[in-house]
Amino acid sequence: MPRYFYKALGGDGSTITGEVVAETDLLVLEQISRKGLVPLSVSKSGGESGLRWWQRDISLGGTPGRISLAVQEQMLTTLSALLESRLPLTRALAFCAENVGNAQSVRAFSAIRDEVENGSTLADAMAAVRPGFMPDLLAIVRSGEASNQLPVVLRRASLALGSQARIRREVTGALVYPGLLLCLSIAILLMIALYLAPTLLPVFAASSVQP
Repeated sequence: MPRYFYKALGGDGSTITGEVVAETDLLVLEQISRKGLVPLSVSKSGGESGLRWWQRDISLGGTPGRISLAVQEQMLTTLSALLESRLPLTRALAFCAENVGNAQSVRAFSAIRDEVENGSTLADAMAAVRPGFMPDLLAIVRSGEASNQLPVVLRRASLALGSQARIRREVTGALVYPGLLLCLSIAILLMIALYLAPTLLPVFAASSVQP
């Protein structure tokens, strides 16, 4: 099971370091939160690079001009975990911006943080980011801010996005095999039309048989 080193802020303002063992990245934050600490940095022990778990590459592929479902899910999961740890929104966004590995995700978090620091709500800040978030998600975030239940709403939204991403992967996976069969059929037809048929024409001509 992976082992993580962390640096966190105690209730008296002191900086505390330690290590935890967890199966997933999110469980690391949950364990730190249960200790009554506010996470400052988390790094995975071992391996060649020892990169923080926030520094793993994130793909922003998918619909042009929009952040992919998988990335939106990860961003919301991370942000909700930090907010549930009672970390202020601006500090949570700053933490994400400093520790996320992919350059596009760093820019997104940085842009959101700047907008929030300038007085925008989280929903309005997310709406200003390009590539953007789904309009339905922005409405959910706005409702969470209005009801003062932002961490809970973000977690529920991340779960919903995770379900959508899984369904999309399953549908895509189901279409792979028929797509391969179609490509193979086209390749066989092209081979017959461009190679096999011209090769057999002299044989038919020599035997005086109409092709």
